[in-house]
Amino acid sequence: MKNVVLTNTGTTALDIASIGVTGADQGDFGQTNNCPSSLAPTLDCTISVTFTPSATGERTASITVTDNAQVSTQNILLSGQGIQ
Repeated sequence: MKNVVLTNTGTTALDIASIGVTGADQGDFGQTNNCPSSLAPTLDCTISVTFTPSATGERTASITVTDNAQVSTQNILLSGQGIQ
């Protein structure tokens, strides 16, 4: 498991609409988080990512956060190597 910290660096609340795994091998990655639907300025929350490959070779996906920031979608690239 790996953790990613999401921090609100803005001056107003960050309203989080969704956090999910997207991409080619999205089924190989999972996420849980403690992020509220509204994250106050300067606060942060943690997104925990798991990897359970369904095949050998490189597996890729993204954590996608949709919110009310100026750029409304943030993507965190994920990759892992499936081995036998």
